[in-house]
Amino acid sequence: MDGGAGQCFAGYNASMDKITSMADPEIREIAEAYADYGFREGEKSIFSIFSSRDKVLRYLEMTINAAVKCGWMYSFGDDRQAYAAISYSDSHPPLLLMLAFPFMAMNAVGVRELHELSQLLRNGGESLPERMKKRGERFISVEMLCVRKEHQGRGYMRKAMQEIFRLADAEGISAVLETDESLKAEKYRHLGMELDSIRRFTPEIAFYGLIYRPKGSP
Repeated sequence: MDGGAGQCFAGYNASMDKITSMADPEIREIAEAYADYGFREGEKSIFSIFSSRDKVLRYLEMTINAAVKCGWMYSFGDDRQAYAAISYSDSHPPLLLMLAFPFMAMNAVGVRELHELSQLLRNGGESLPERMKKRGERFISVEMLCVRKEHQGRGYMRKAMQEIFRLADAEGISAVLETDESLKAEKYRHLGMELDSIRRFTPEIAFYGLIYRPKGSP
């Protein structure tokens, strides 16, 4: 990641704190909040293709660790009630991390299941961020958003997204994300995002691409 992005995020609001290190128990807590999310009937997580909960947790822990190393992880609230991994569209992970990531992923879930995940993602077509990059648009990408289990349902998702929207307004660029459940997509729409597209991988697995356009945009 280019060094200026993290400094820019941190400068906009003191309640949006950049995380430079995370202990293993905290990383596990975030991973468990993701892994244990209850989906609507007829819908499944993209990680449901993994053969065990342990593999889901290992994969999520690996990606959270990578986000911290990239300088993309932020917390919200006085006691880190919510977390988000946020980057600019022109931000890039450190080269060594990019080279190591496939091997880290193989170690987390195994070659076969990593291949199945990669194949599934390719079959879904281009994502909203990919299409925007091709058009040369600069935007904020929300790679991950999570509220700790004991704080869910208390408005921290809204608080986190409001901070991200404020950043998008200040920069004059859009904020985008993909989520893997229709109820989550509805919540993001209620908070002010627009549903742009749906990438369906199987009848039960889909990604919903959402966008927030900054104030004053056409």
